[in-house]
Amino acid sequence: MQPAPQFFQADPRILEALSSLNQIGAAINQANQEDAANVKPILNLIVDSATRVVPGSAAVIYTFQPDTNAFDPASRVSSGERSGPIPEDVPRLNGIGMRALKIGRRVISNEEPDLDINPAIQQAGAYAVACFPLIVSTQPVGALYVYLFEDRPFTELESLMVENFVNLAAMAIYQAFRLASVQRDLARKDGELTHLRRTGLLISSRLKLEETLESILQMALEVTSANYGIFRLMDKTGQNLVTRAIAGAELSQPQVDVLPVNEHSVMGWVASKGQPALVYDLNAPPWSNIYYPLDTGKQMRSELTVPLINAGCVVIDLSADFRLKSAEVYKEFYAHDHPAPDLLAKSVYGLPEFYRDEIKKSLLIASPGCYPTSILLPTIPLLKAGLIKSSGIIADSMSGVSGAGRKAEIDYLFCECNESVRPYGVPKHRHLSEIEEQLSFAAGSKVTIQFTPHLIPVNRGILTTLYLAPSEHFSDAAGAAKLAEKISACYQLAYANEPFVRLLEGKALPDTKNVVGTNVCEIAWRLDPRTGRLIVMSAEDNLVKGASGQAVQSMNIVCGWPETAGLV
Repeated sequence: MQPAPQFFQADPRILEALSSLNQIGAAINQANQEDAANVKPILNLIVDSATRVVPGSAAVIYTFQPDTNAFDPASRVSSGERSGPIPEDVPRLNGIGMRALKIGRRVISNEEPDLDINPAIQQAGAYAVACFPLIVSTQPVGALYVYLFEDRPFTELESLMVENFVNLAAMAIYQAFRLASVQRDLARKDGELTHLRRTGLLISSRLKLEETLESILQMALEVTSANYGIFRLMDKTGQNLVTRAIAGAELSQPQVDVLPVNEHSVMGWVASKGQPALVYDLNAPPWSNIYYPLDTGKQMRSELTVPLINAGCVVIDLSADFRLKSAEVYKEFYAHDHPAPDLLAKSVYGLPEFYRDEIKKSLLIASPGCYPTSILLPTIPLLKAGLIKSSGIIADSMSGVSGAGRKAEIDYLFCECNESVRPYGVPKHRHLSEIEEQLSFAAGSKVTIQFTPHLIPVNRGILTTLYLAPSEHFSDAAGAAKLAEKISACYQLAYANEPFVRLLEGKALPDTKNVVGTNVCEIAWRLDPRTGRLIVMSAEDNLVKGASGQAVQSMNIVCGWPETAGLV
């Protein structure tokens, strides 16, 4: 046997490194498909080898998860630590490991003046840290850290030898990731086959078509992890798709029973084209011009309006998306960009008492909110007549729990609200935006009001009290009587022929008990000579005049039907 060359005799660690490389390569080659996903034994060989070629060191490997863009602390493999794993030795967000991955090369702490070693590593006695990124092609899979506990720099030979281990570590982790992915896919496909076999058994045991279709949908939802599904079949005419089965727990939007076979819906498009469709982005053509009846809690809300308007349909929208004329004000109050700003100029505010003629001709009607209706109906006539000042308006509203919306939050569960009265949305409730915009239109100048909503322990109903400053000063009974005649005449002129506004006379005051379940808004007012203020009160059902009933009122106007149809 020939003696070893002088180079190897000078540093026996080179022979040790070559021997380690052979061992690691053999371990990778011998790993079978069942074991390959468990890469830790191979990584243990690598960190052991790194500590042998760098005397006085410890070595640690962490794998990197691209989906979370972070190292996985549970993947830690180490060797050479003097007294077990170092506490708090976890890769930092802006630490040496992330820097090595970003620049794609090794990073050594004493060569990077702006880099601080993890304090936990320093406390354990490390003088320097070298980090080697584990990258396959351009995909980061982990990092190898070498902690040097001797007061000296890393040598170039040590770095070169560790680099050889790095390449094998990267390939081992990458292979483990791929095999784990394959195993997950196989398990998923096996599950799908099981679902299909179950579906076949269920279908064969069903007697009714609807039961069969629902079983198929349930299986499809399990396989795809979807929220809900709908089965529609062609009717005898071949012109319409009829809903025959629905599955899923999250479909709260009313289902469409019949859809025409055309390109105005996704299902209609599929039926007319005779081909399946996989929609990745509903906002991209051609789907952006197609109506898709999603649940209101999903991605698309008012975006549904765009294709409907383009198809010539009349839309009465109960959301807040089209009540304002300014996309900037919308973003200010709702904290996100408007989904269809081009339609704002085309929408009509759906308060029939003031926009009846516009509603008749509009394709897009924005039904007002419940609080705005209770404030605008009593206030707009007075502003238009110049009987009150546009400044200093104060509105206090009390609403039943349903007025706070359907969100499933603890604060709005009836058990939490019962035996309790509290304000909310202070000082800038979202409805302020449309209230102030409509009052500004009526006054002919910008109006800012103080509005405080309160939650009260009843199911439904809103009572609003407005504190207004009359334009005419009064301080005695004679002055109050004179002004009262003008206020009464103003309200009579505005509402004498309105079927859903009830002006209360004498001592009567608004009461939610009188309006719940109706589309009526009650209004009463009093003048207070002591304060010189006008106090106006209103009551309505937030679910009827404040929501669906008002929308039906607008629908009747659009269709040319009696305005009271279905409401009295």
